Amino acid sequence: MTSSTRSAADRPFLGGPRSRAPRWLRGLIALAALAAGLFSVALLLSDRAPGVLRTVLGPRIETLWERIDLAGRPAELAGEAASQPDLVVHVAIWAVVSMLAVLTVWSWRATPVIVVATVAASFAIELAQGVWSDTRAVQRSDMGANLLGVCVGAAAAVLVMAVWATVGSRRSNVGP
Repeated sequence: MTSSTRSAADRPFLGGPRSRAPRWLRGLIALAALAAGLFSVALLLSDRAPGVLRTVLGPRIETLWERIDLAGRPAELAGEAASQPDLVVHVAIWAVVSMLAVLTVWSWRATPVIVVATVAASFAIELAQGVWSDTRAVQRSDMGANLLGVCVGAAAAVLVMAVWATVGSRRSNVGP
């Protein structure tokens, strides 16, 4: 049977079972997504988060803070930015979490649902900071960074799924 005579159910398409990553790979991605999510909760609710970032990233984070300071901000804002590089951290954390979550499910239809759920979770964690943390505060800018990170991560996951589906459909159209 050639690709032109296959029934619609047999043809691979974006989002169909044949264009998905294998279950074992999605299982590994799910474990990574769970670990990233738990890490995010622990880090963002921790009063020690800035110290952890300094320990993990060392001089790199200091360089980042210096660049933020050079953006021409007033001294009081620059000092605040130097103590908490929240924008970059929030975008990075939520980009990773949302990308892994979307790739775990690997479904075009479920992607918007996952994005909404991830944004809601990120906002809930941000609001929880104001209740359960002594040194961290709820900030709208953090929520905006969370939203941006979720969107960037979901877009990256959609790109991965599209490339996977395209490569998979080309391979299935090649005869033995």
